[in-house]
Amino acid sequence: QWRFGADGRPPRKDAYRATVRVPGACQLDDQTQEVGVWYRKVFPMPATLGGKDPSARWLLRFAKAGWYTRAYLNGKPVGKNFGSSTPFEFDVTEAIRWGADNELAVHLHAADASHTVGGALIGDLYESISFRSGGRKNRNWVQILGDVTLHKRPAAHIAWQIAETSVRKGRLRLRGRVGLPAGRTAKGLSVHAQVASLDEPDRIVLTAECPLTTGKQGQTFDSTVAWKEPVLWGFGKYGKAHLYGLRLELRDAAGAVLDATVRRFGFREIWYDGRKLMLNGKELFIAAAAEPHGLEPVTSYHYADGVFERNNMVRFCQVLRKFGWNAVHNHFDTYGEAAYDVADELGLLVVAGFYCSGPAWLT
Repeated sequence: QWRFGADGRPPRKDAYRATVRVPGACQLDDQTQEVGVWYRKVFPMPATLGGKDPSARWLLRFAKAGWYTRAYLNGKPVGKNFGSSTPFEFDVTEAIRWGADNELAVHLHAADASHTVGGALIGDLYESISFRSGGRKNRNWVQILGDVTLHKRPAAHIAWQIAETSVRKGRLRLRGRVGLPAGRTAKGLSVHAQVASLDEPDRIVLTAECPLTTGKQGQTFDSTVAWKEPVLWGFGKYGKAHLYGLRLELRDAAGAVLDATVRRFGFREIWYDGRKLMLNGKELFIAAAAEPHGLEPVTSYHYADGVFERNNMVRFCQVLRKFGWNAVHNHFDTYGEAAYDVADELGLLVVAGFYCSGPAWLT
């Protein structure tokens, strides 16, 4: 339960007049969206969790909030974000009060000329369509619709990573970025990759070493390794719903593991051959079904409903596959990570309704 108030300015504690569920959806009028809303949550941070530790960082993660988000912890600004399509996180390490209550205040505002990414002309007719502002107020929402969680990570950690598969070139490309504490360099550090089939998690099918380089994005890695005859992700003639597990380890010069991340991925590639859309080397015809409008309280698999129920998403995708559909289109906005996991597991393409609002090198 969070406290909630509608005000464009940082409100007094007594201005939070309502109690709301997070994540959760609520109906707001146009005037409220134009001035913005505030969420407030008080939570303890016992010293037994580690206290002030220079070898660790604490990250506050929002699975889905929008459109413009600013967060304050104990009155200190810890970050801001524009867009609702992807999760984002803020480093709150220095703002935590150990052994005491902590107050998190989150301000959300509708997309407009003052609340957008740098350089965007959101008042322009064409850009306003992409940014959901202006005429589509029902989509220019200001709410926290995903989980808000606090994570402890090593000060030297893998901050971001992606696995890019190429069927045409028979290779796996691993890209990412490493976060380091102030004053530490990347000397002696490297990223080690291991890939295993989820059908046989104890058998390593691929390994790779990813050296770090220093550039304007910080400490990054970008390595490519050849891969012969992977099991292709797909459905029917294109492949099967087969997933691999990727483990990345950040190691020091002595080989000690400083941090590790795990993710799943399918080996597949979509591209155009002239006017033909290809999946894994075969022409693809997308047969996509939209979510059933009017049944949101029953399905509950879209974040905009204020609640996500994985089992409902599983049943929905199973029905689509049974009747020959190979893709799902969610009309606008995004389902969320858990829903995409279900689609991966069942061999279903997703046509997601979102635009790119992230840094160019990440998207």
